Amino acid sequence: MCNEVLRNDENHVAALYELSILQAMQGRHVEALLGLERILVSCPADERSLRFAARMSARIGDYAAARRYIYRADETCPAHPDIPWLRDLIGYMEAFPAGVADRLTQLYERDRLSTTAETIVSWASASLQRREGFSLIRLGDGEGAFCRISSDDERQYPHIYEHCRQDRARVWFNNEIDIHQSGFTETAFTLRDAIQNANVVGMPYRNWVEHEYKFCSPTGIVGLINALRVAQLPSVKRSQSWTSQLVHMDLLQKGILGNLLREHRRVSLISCLSGAAEAIRTHFELEEVTLYRIPGEKLHAAQLGAETTVGRHYPERYNELMEELAKPLHGQLFLVAGGLLGKLYCNRIKISGGVALDIGSVVDNWMGKATRPDNDPRHAL
Repeated sequence: MCNEVLRNDENHVAALYELSILQAMQGRHVEALLGLERILVSCPADERSLRFAARMSARIGDYAAARRYIYRADETCPAHPDIPWLRDLIGYMEAFPAGVADRLTQLYERDRLSTTAETIVSWASASLQRREGFSLIRLGDGEGAFCRISSDDERQYPHIYEHCRQDRARVWFNNEIDIHQSGFTETAFTLRDAIQNANVVGMPYRNWVEHEYKFCSPTGIVGLINALRVAQLPSVKRSQSWTSQLVHMDLLQKGILGNLLREHRRVSLISCLSGAAEAIRTHFELEEVTLYRIPGEKLHAAQLGAETTVGRHYPERYNELMEELAKPLHGQLFLVAGGLLGKLYCNRIKISGGVALDIGSVVDNWMGKATRPDNDPRHAL
């Protein structure tokens, strides 16, 4: 469609801009940049094209050009809120270009401690029999946005970090709380403890990181790379095993999770979906499923149902649930679907002697809720 428009008008601004986005998504970054430059010849003050040209220049490694485009964008629209974080993003991409990001993902995929869904379930089953703590947690861009590396690192990239944290928190809370005044940011920073204490950590996988670098996504690049970085810190890296962030889908699609549930018979569930407990109990023919209800992601109210988002997850329900999970939980199996805070629940469950599996959107999938692109209706209960 863009090419058809451009055959009739080779300098059509909207068509050139949309075509540049499509080319970036295909990894054709030089072509995308050339299209943006054509726009800027006829419309030198097009601030949208200036900002995107800065990202494309950084993607091909021309950081000087990227900064020139930011300077021009700042002159054109000095009050634009994207300029400060875009300036930080260019510096971040210079420190962590796509090649470095790819090598970071391979550190985990090729590590001798990398493991599979089948092995994870066998370890969890053994921990249940021994009545000792165990946790599997998974890290994505939301968790990565709150992976604090160091004070120096925070000072180096303050604007992009704030942008990413506010963006991800909007999904969870939709501006219901101030993440700083409420104490959420400080609580989220304890994610490092959950990573350090976990038995298995699901890490961002190679194709996902590659995808985010194609169009220079600020939340995707920073969130995923910081998740990869924080787990390498000497203060965090212990004897954890690594797996893919998508391990929850392996557990679902291979039927491994269902087998574990049938074997154990009694399960606890942390989820916003009240009907999930009975659906899981009936489908897997279990004796009991105990629900610990939490408010769901506010931005997904339409997909989840308005009733699932009633109440405030943080700080009210979070504090209540952390206190409930502080009691002895030896031999109890928990399925946890709670976003970033769910990782902190997993850690508390392990400390209390329970077995926690961070299965995230699997519960949405079971209940036929299309909250994630990889949800498969064939696995609805």
